[in-house]
Amino acid sequence: MHSEEAPNIASSASCPKEDKTAGILYMERIFVGNLDSDITEPQLNSLFQQYGPCDVKIIREKNGTSKGYGFVTFNDVKIVEILIQQRTVKLQNRTLNIGLAIRRIKHPDQMNQIHPPCSLPTTTSIMCT
Repeated sequence: MHSEEAPNIASSASCPKEDKTAGILYMERIFVGNLDSDITEPQLNSLFQQYGPCDVKIIREKNGTSKGYGFVTFNDVKIVEILIQQRTVKLQNRTLNIGLAIRRIKHPDQMNQIHPPCSLPTTTSIMCT
């Protein structure tokens, strides 16, 4: 389900980071940090499938090694809210950090160039300035 409405505007006070960089908050997506370099997308998918249908993406260097973080997109914003409140999950005796998924925008003209990194649709975005 795609929203045809413009993104909601939020002040920097409502954004999780203290910097003044603008960004888009993906309401259906979470940031997952502290990933072991050996974790695969199927393993991460298996962990988060217990919460509901999802799509996972581990961010990698050009040579294919994990950068240690990724994103998980769900069909239900309520699942994201639960995970954000939980703040961490365990995978193979490792604590993974859960956070808001924000696409940083360094220049206002980049707003037209945004493409979500995961394949599930995003329905709501908030622009933080």
